[in-house]
Amino acid sequence: MTDELPLALPGWLDWRWALRRLEAGVMLPGEAVRPEDGVVRTALRAAGGPQVARVHLAGGRLCLTPGEQGLAEWAEGRFHLGLDAGEVALSLERAGLEPLGPCLRRPAAAGLWPFCLMFLCGGDLDAPHSRAIYAELGAGADDLHAAPEPEDVLRAGGRRLVRLGVAPHRAENVVGLAQAFAQRLEWYDEQKLRALPAEDAVHRLRALPHIGEVRARSIACDALGHDDILIDFSRREGDLRRYLGLGWAQLRSRAEGAAPYRSVVSDLVREAIDDPEQARGSPRGTDL
Repeated sequence: MTDELPLALPGWLDWRWALRRLEAGVMLPGEAVRPEDGVVRTALRAAGGPQVARVHLAGGRLCLTPGEQGLAEWAEGRFHLGLDAGEVALSLERAGLEPLGPCLRRPAAAGLWPFCLMFLCGGDLDAPHSRAIYAELGAGADDLHAAPEPEDVLRAGGRRLVRLGVAPHRAENVVGLAQAFAQRLEWYDEQKLRALPAEDAVHRLRALPHIGEVRARSIACDALGHDDILIDFSRREGDLRRYLGLGWAQLRSRAEGAAPYRSVVSDLVREAIDDPEQARGSPRGTDL
């Protein structure tokens, strides 16, 4: 094992932009993100115990500390470092869409289970109960805490979750979620889920308690980081027409041509409609 391992920095990836999107989207309590410094530190469970993975920008390249192969695979999957910009461009061309710029994908969450855990706890990472779950049920690593495992939550039980500040109805839901993960670990292995066809991955996520179709698609695209998920923009019809010149039905039809990179369409659309001042260009239909 080396102390530091260089990671490939694809030309399409603006690293500080990625960290800003991570901070605003799928960041978890067990992380410290400093976009201005180009650094993200994440507490993770490992075979030898909890540890902190540090990914940072240095001299125009990404570096990972500690330089373990397993962590390198985790970082490459999370930040989509293997994404082929040429193939993506061809997919968008087939769909009749133009990219916003070089930033093609937002980062995935540090882990599927901890993301779903926080979602069912209310989604507020700064809430006292969210921090308490990590601090009291998770495992300490330097100044951070790795997320508790499903078994940790099951041992704690609903009553302790309530004492930590989780609302009673949410505590019951969280215990059900932990049971689902604990009973079917292979089903929810992240690498295996990302390798599945899009609808198969969504189907498995829908099987989790309190995760419906719309949320399952969003989790598959965002938290899991699957490459081929078009999330549901049906409630954003007005924004789609205003910023893209496309209705939801038109976008959905065009996105089929972008397979197997429909998640790129999802991310580009959100950049256009959620942050239009920062969007560089617009993924409009090229023949409108």
